[in-house]
Amino acid sequence: MDENMNTGNCKKMESFILEDIDGNRRIGYKDSNHQERIPPVYYVRVILPDGREIWNHDGEFQNGLAVVMNKEGRFGLIHADGSVVIPLQYDNISNVIVNDTLFFRKGSTCGFMKTNQLVIAEYPNCTYLQQKHDHVYRIEYNGGETQTELDLDAQIFKGKQK
Repeated sequence: MDENMNTGNCKKMESFILEDIDGNRRIGYKDSNHQERIPPVYYVRVILPDGREIWNHDGEFQNGLAVVMNKEGRFGLIHADGSVVIPLQYDNISNVIVNDTLFFRKGSTCGFMKTNQLVIAEYPNCTYLQQKHDHVYRIEYNGGETQTELDLDAQIFKGKQK
C-alpha cells in the first residue's frame, strides 16, 4: 500500500469535484503530491430521472474512511486505498460515530452497524431518530409504537413500549 493511502496519512488525501453535462457532481481523490488515487467515480450530487436531487454532504476521509454515493443515490463507505468497505446500497449512512459504529437507513429500516457490516441494532419502520447527547440516540420505530435508547459507548439498549 502506498504511504499516502494508509490510515495515518489519509489526511493528505484531497477531494476534487467534476460536474458532468447532466449537472451531476462526481468526486475523486488526490494524494499530497496531487496524483489521482481514486478516480471520480463517486458522486456528491445526483439528479435522478424524476428530478429529485440527492447530496452527499461529506465525502471526506476520516480515520481512513469516507462516505460515498453512486449515481443511483445509494451510499456506502470506502477506504483511503479505494476499496469498498460497505457496499453502496444504503439510502443513507453516517461517518463512523464511535467504536467503528455508524448509522444507516435502508428503506424504512434504520439502525447501527460496524464497519465490517455487522448490524448491532436494527429498527423496522423507523419514524424518528434523535441524538440526545454524545453517543446516545433515541429511536422510534414500528410506526411509533416502540421506542428505545441506544448508548453506542456502552452498546446498552433501553427499550420500552408506548
